[in-house]
Amino acid sequence: MQAPFFLKEGLNLSHFFQGTINLDLSPSTFKLGAPRHQFKSIAWTEHLQAENFSFYSCELSKSTDGPVFDCLVYWPHPSTKPAFHQKDSVLEIVGPHVPELSCGSEIYIAAPRSSITFSSP
Repeated sequence: MQAPFFLKEGLNLSHFFQGTINLDLSPSTFKLGAPRHQFKSIAWTEHLQAENFSFYSCELSKSTDGPVFDCLVYWPHPSTKPAFHQKDSVLEIVGPHVPELSCGSEIYIAAPRSSITFSSP
């Protein structure tokens, strides 16, 4: 539902699957850095206050030698979305359709250090 509002601001998501991959990295952690895209005060529904969103570059693959998919981490800023909070270990990812991906699948993620840093326990 938000894609048309992002398009008006210059981010075309039409080539991506219409949904998110919710990737739980626990027990590892991540720290978000510089976003590739950032939008402030997006009023995408009359039922909620305007929200801020950031998108961070990343790549996903199903195996270390398989195809790599260019994706974006989708991050609604918690400060403007008080009614919903994602687990601290979960990244929401938008990207193209990843064949044979299902709930519980193992997936590999990589990102430029300026975008996202990952830490193992």
